[in-house]
Amino acid sequence: MAFGNGSFGGHNGGKNAMHHDEHSHDHVEEMHEHGQQMIHDEISADDSAVMNMDTMMHNMNMSLEGKSGAEFDAMFLAQMITHHQGAVDMAQAALERASSTQLKAMATAIIEAQNTEIAQMEAWQVEWFGLPEAQ
Repeated sequence: MAFGNGSFGGHNGGKNAMHHDEHSHDHVEEMHEHGQQMIHDEISADDSAVMNMDTMMHNMNMSLEGKSGAEFDAMFLAQMITHHQGAVDMAQAALERASSTQLKAMATAIIEAQNTEIAQMEAWQVEWFGLPEAQ
């Protein structure tokens, strides 16, 4: 989904800062690492990754159950970054292995769009939860 010229809108009615004392930096970082581990575990180089996609999506959705406020925000960002990275990985595979020029063009667009959105979400993690900037 495109968000236009880099503008992603506000959060919490335009407020830029979260109440950091609600949840520790370590907890948020742990959730982010969990999301990254999920994508590593679920999206592998072999073709069985397609069968695992439904399970991964179900697990991501379940990880949001019962959460609200800053805890929901942190987990949502961690899970969406993981999800978007999976799309980038799949699109990269399409660039390398697909025969269709249309599919390769779509894969290029997916990589560009998803990387832009990942960068925005990672910036929010830094801004709202004090996570270290992504390398």
